Amino acid sequence: MQPTKRKRTGCESSEAGEPVRSDIWFDYGNLVVQAENLQFRVYKGTPCSSSEVLRAAIYNVGDSKGVEGCPLVFLSDSSVEVAYLFRVIFYRWSYPDDEPLPFDVIAAFLRLGRKYDIKPLYTKAMSRLTVVFPSSVDEYINGQ
Repeated sequence: MQPTKRKRTGCESSEAGEPVRSDIWFDYGNLVVQAENLQFRVYKGTPCSSSEVLRAAIYNVGDSKGVEGCPLVFLSDSSVEVAYLFRVIFYRWSYPDDEPLPFDVIAAFLRLGRKYDIKPLYTKAMSRLTVVFPSSVDEYINGQ
């Protein structure tokens, strides 16, 4: 099944459940990753260098030509969370420590950071979480 030709922005999904392109679609990318029915065309070296777990998943599909001549890897994760992850690793989005992050972003970073063994992502998200939700009353009082 080929993706629709329309380029979508954000993480919208098609009504029919057919795969659609995300706004993370590099024309010269050499890998298509699909989460739910949203596809991301990326450079395979970047997720491979970020995570041994992702590297294994990517290299297990081999060089099959799934979408527009690129191998297709399916992830069982939420397409919204995968978009958060790819924005961080492809666009080098960083969030200043004093800038609040929505809880769903922190949760996605914790979940995917742990699942794919991306230690910097997990550690940064955990530190963000402990600032908002300290583990003791003393830490809460001293943090005020």
